[in-house]
Amino acid sequence: MYTTLKIINKYFWKSLFGPGLIFLFGPLYLFIITSTWSLFGMIKSTAIIPSSMAMVITFLGMFCIPLTINTLRTSMVMKRLGSSKISPLTFLVCLIIYYWFFAIVCYVWMLGWGFLFYIDRIDEYLVIFNYMHPGDVLYSLCINYFLATTIGLVILVFTKRNYVIAVINCVVIIFSFALAGFAVPIPLIHISYKTDSGGWNCSPLTYIVYADPFWYSSSLSYESFFHVADDYFNLLGSSIFNPEVQLYGKTFAAQPTDGIVLGHADKYLNLILPIVIISSLMVVDIMTFKWNVR
Repeated sequence: MYTTLKIINKYFWKSLFGPGLIFLFGPLYLFIITSTWSLFGMIKSTAIIPSSMAMVITFLGMFCIPLTINTLRTSMVMKRLGSSKISPLTFLVCLIIYYWFFAIVCYVWMLGWGFLFYIDRIDEYLVIFNYMHPGDVLYSLCINYFLATTIGLVILVFTKRNYVIAVINCVVIIFSFALAGFAVPIPLIHISYKTDSGGWNCSPLTYIVYADPFWYSSSLSYESFFHVADDYFNLLGSSIFNPEVQLYGKTFAAQPTDGIVLGHADKYLNLILPIVIISSLMVVDIMTFKWNVR
């Protein structure tokens, strides 16, 4: 396993894609997207932070891992590994562990840059740390990472060409910019207000978002940053694992009443569907992964 990790590490730093995505693209995207929503002034720009961080982790799982496998398995090093005692499953486990470490690094790195981006309004940025639940943040990061990784590996099963993998992933993520809240704050795309007549006024995308698997990981990330609890840093006071606790928010900062961002049904779906999707795809990945490129 140590030898495999050394090979993966050597390729990671030799390629500009992985380090560039984590250390350059992540903070740059966070700066651009928060600055853009700050200009509108209709909703706090911090509302986009959790889902924008989830987007970078999605890139890591869908792009870096499949492209690393596709590049390495055509090399002489991988051919030697294929004839050695190292099994495909061992290689996959090493690769997933390696990039899981960098997923955590990416999260911390982007949060650190957030202090610089909000230096002129630091109080607005510090508010998210008052609501952030560390246990929920770690769980949402885990779901986000493994969901993106298993989907990326399934795409790798059907094509061995890097450019085809990149095109398919780009199409998926483009839809997720709107449906998963990667570029639009979640309260703007998924919220329900009770009307005077007793009905509900919903966002046009409220029901469409369920078709995007990354909606579940992104909304989990949002809840882990903005849930309401009596003791914010009590690991037992999780909001994600309590479906009876609804998440409220506003479409506009100046709106007098709160709407329901994540209701009871959303909470149950967020708990069940990501696990089902990840488990199903993981079985497919393990059964179909091969060393050869044919």
